[in-house]
Amino acid sequence: MIALPIAGQLYDRTGPRIPAVFGLLLLGMMSLYMQILDVTTPDNILRTILFFRGVGMGLSMMPIMTYALSSVPNKLTAQASSMLNVARTIFGSLGIAAFATLLDTFQKVNLENIIQSLTPNSLMALGFLSRIQAILMQSGFNAQASYNEAVIALYQYVNLRASVTAYDMNFVIGAIVVLLGVIPSLLLLPHGKIEKAGGSTEIAI
Repeated sequence: MIALPIAGQLYDRTGPRIPAVFGLLLLGMMSLYMQILDVTTPDNILRTILFFRGVGMGLSMMPIMTYALSSVPNKLTAQASSMLNVARTIFGSLGIAAFATLLDTFQKVNLENIIQSLTPNSLMALGFLSRIQAILMQSGFNAQASYNEAVIALYQYVNLRASVTAYDMNFVIGAIVVLLGVIPSLLLLPHGKIEKAGGSTEIAI
């Protein structure tokens, strides 16, 4: 809501290159910054990151879409708009499916790696189990029940850690994809408007 009017003004003054490049850079950097997120991350940090990601998306998407539609003849604008919406829907769905698959794969790989390094006799596992067991015994659990609950808590923690790491890896890949989009955005006309004359398209600098 905030970025779209700004992107429109920048588009009219400078063309699509500046808002598109700046928006993609902001979107990519904020996506890369999301790899620091954890279960202990405060909500205000998450809101701030999502806010600036939204600003970056607003600055980049509107000029790119407008530029794409303005580059076709008037008689093909309706067809181009339909094709653009279809392509956005299809590739959006493909992107969700691809990242969901990557997330599941990363989670399984991370879980396997953690399990291999976290043996029952490892110092980390023993320390975690002893702390949880001591807390539960103070709450009234007997030794065996507290140990069983501690093992369940350890398993849940390992799964949570594997999932968080998988999300972090997904954020990095997503940020790389967005930042790669800066390269073709640099090829957009910086100070030109596309004028349509009859059925042809002309570029005025």
